[in-house]
Amino acid sequence: LPLCSQPQPVYSNILTIPSPLPDHFKPGDSITFRCTTGYILNGVSVITCQDDGQWNSNLPTCTAVSCCVPPSFPNAYHTNFEYTYPNMVYYYCNDGYYHSGGGTPYKQCLDYGRWSVGIEPQCTAISTSLQSTDTSEITQPTRQNELSDQFTGIGDTLKYSSTPIEGSTVIRDTTFKPSVPSSGNEEEKDANQCNQKDANTGVYVGFGIVIVVMAVVILTLVLLYRRARLKSTRTEEKEMTNLDKSNDRTYQDLITTDTLTMHTRL
Repeated sequence: LPLCSQPQPVYSNILTIPSPLPDHFKPGDSITFRCTTGYILNGVSVITCQDDGQWNSNLPTCTAVSCCVPPSFPNAYHTNFEYTYPNMVYYYCNDGYYHSGGGTPYKQCLDYGRWSVGIEPQCTAISTSLQSTDTSEITQPTRQNELSDQFTGIGDTLKYSSTPIEGSTVIRDTTFKPSVPSSGNEEEKDANQCNQKDANTGVYVGFGIVIVVMAVVILTLVLLYRRARLKSTRTEEKEMTNLDKSNDRTYQDLITTDTLTMHTRL
């Protein structure tokens, strides 16, 4: 009989039994597939080698678990619209606000379809005393090369005076700031779909609970009915037994009476 060759390709997020896979399989041999944590299996979980040397089904694939639209925060927006495990979204404050907390605000899509606690943005309005009359320009009380040497990380903070001092220069704010995403309608659509999915899940769970309760009630009624029937049957059997015994006594009494009568006549 022809042999089945090792199925290709096998992705890194798919686990197989046996592992590692041999180069060839005999008819009747099978391979079991499952996904790594954070992925969902699409397709059959078991394929079997047939007598013609072909597998009976196509290889399954693994799809990353999806999360709903991440939470929103006042005066903040986020980047990255890949809401699947293990992607992360990063939050940034709108113009005129700065993150007053520690670390870079983020959320991560976890392997069970929920967002991590992460770091939430705390966007605080920048005081007007720290802003220049032109929001696109700021006064720098130091040389440009000193600024670049001292502040290199995202989230570093500088305080500026709105009144230019002697020897200061006016420069453009070149701080990296991702553009505000313009796909609000798409995000709202995703949120509605996610909310609808959660609502459907709640309906299914509620319907399942109702079915389980009804099944328990029906089973209880059946058991009570069977118990009542069994008790009734036993009562009837007992009554029949007592009746039989009573008839036997009556018959014996008749025989005894007849016997005495015959002896008296003799």
